[in-house]
Amino acid sequence: MITAVSTNVLNTFYPIPNRPNASPTNTVNNYEINAAAPVSANLYDIRVDQNLTSKQSVYVRWSAKNFSSSVPLKLAIEQETTLNPKSIVVSHTYTLLPNLVNEFRFGYNSQTTDHTYPQFPNGATLIGTLSSEEHTSELQSPCNLVC
Repeated sequence: MITAVSTNVLNTFYPIPNRPNASPTNTVNNYEINAAAPVSANLYDIRVDQNLTSKQSVYVRWSAKNFSSSVPLKLAIEQETTLNPKSIVVSHTYTLLPNLVNEFRFGYNSQTTDHTYPQFPNGATLIGTLSSEEHTSELQSPCNLVC
């Protein structure tokens, strides 16, 4: 016997097959989707160089990127990913002698990564709905489209 919670999980996350197989006993590779996977990337670098003297120079570089993609995962659940890497570099170069150079360089990198599932914006509500026997419907039959 399939419980009400199991029925809700199966109906929510497992689509019914849309691709017939050669053998009715073969239940793998029976769902297919061709979905778009758009990518958006905005990036920039800013660098400032300054010669302080004939023997000293400094530079500062700031880099940032805003990358987002929407990728359909298995079972047609879309995942949106946003990456925001940022970095800064500061460098000071001092020529002590014609064959002796001293360089100080400092760098810092950080990145935030955010994964969201637009189909399920509120996880607590989703769990409540899946575990509720009140919202139970009959289990979708895979034979509706394939058999």
